[in-house]
Amino acid sequence: MRVLITGVTSFLGLYTAKLLLQEGHEVIGAVRPGSRRAQELDAHGISAYPTYRTVLLDLSELPEAELGETHYAEVLGLDQAPATPDRSAEPAGHSGTAAAMQAAVAVPARSSAPAVTAPPSATHLPLPALADDAAPLIDAWIHFAWDGVGSAGRSDTNIQIENIQNAKKAYLYAKLLGARKFLFAGSQAEYGRGNHRVPLPVSPYGKAKLSFGRWATEQSLLSEIYDDAPMQFIHMRIYSVYGSGDHETSLVNTVLRAALRHEAVTLGPCEQRWNYLEVHDLARAIRILLSSEDTRTGIYDIAGSDSRMLKKYVIAMNAIAARFAANADTTADGDATTAAGATQAVTAGGQTTDTAAGVTPTGAELRFGTRANNAEGAANMSPEILKLQRLGFHQEISFEAGIGMLLKTMREEGSES
Repeated sequence: MRVLITGVTSFLGLYTAKLLLQEGHEVIGAVRPGSRRAQELDAHGISAYPTYRTVLLDLSELPEAELGETHYAEVLGLDQAPATPDRSAEPAGHSGTAAAMQAAVAVPARSSAPAVTAPPSATHLPLPALADDAAPLIDAWIHFAWDGVGSAGRSDTNIQIENIQNAKKAYLYAKLLGARKFLFAGSQAEYGRGNHRVPLPVSPYGKAKLSFGRWATEQSLLSEIYDDAPMQFIHMRIYSVYGSGDHETSLVNTVLRAALRHEAVTLGPCEQRWNYLEVHDLARAIRILLSSEDTRTGIYDIAGSDSRMLKKYVIAMNAIAARFAANADTTADGDATTAAGATQAVTAGGQTTDTAAGVTPTGAELRFGTRANNAEGAANMSPEILKLQRLGFHQEISFEAGIGMLLKTMREEGSES
């Protein structure tokens, strides 16, 4: 399977790409020219895989998707199709890697549109042959690219409008390249104060992801009616994912660092229902959605099977980190399991109490209710993962084990100090 990923250098993109490469799939990582995160591909060992290639692509330079599929193809030069790559001489299992990846062909410019170009040393995505008997150039496209994911960016309407436009371009480009699936990284923020039946997003971020999802769903359903080879739209509504490499200001990283340093941390009330999923499990869920023949155009919640009040998650990770720092057990996973079972209460001042030992362990001072909620408000998380489970997904890493893994990585990297 050959998969193109926009946003491959993102936290979720890196783990997804690495899992696919480890399992023998081909991955094309679309990177914005001049991206400051391009080095992450080397740091995570992704560039070393022979079945990985980077292409430079700036979606903002592509024509508007509303021009329509035919005109879009003409403007990009996709109507001038090169010959279909000859794959007969390639080794089994490589699905045209040599022919497709070694052809350094950039999208040619027309008078009305700029070219998508890169330096001669860069690898480009070759153009597909659009004749009726042409093989598709890619099997699937995963779209992680989305600017303005911090609290300030989520509230910036202009950034979110541009995200919608770029996602539409990616969708149409994927269809022109012959993809059979387009996986979009949506968010539980699309539900907001509503539910699965009636989403009521709060922030421009949630509203923008919901807006694009509805547009792409309609396009995909129309494609099923009119096209011989329709492209499925898989709208992944991703809940809170954590793990090594996540943004340093995430709630998990903030609490863990404070706990290891025995510092105070200011928090919102944390009274909403929450759900966490370790990033390796997220990557496995996406791989299932890519490979399953039983998927259909529609929404798939990606979340763990364990939902709790957010305050309970915070108390648990604080206690896990406190035990880890004190070397109470021999392994990170052992610290995680033992601490989670012992932590049952929180004092008025926000410190956790180890009821099993009858003492207050060191760790962060958790100051609940001393700051406002983020741009999404205090929305409750109520994932419906039955559709994903029916495809074969199950959560393999518990929250306690995942936090233990993260703490061990933080210690190895020296990022806990």
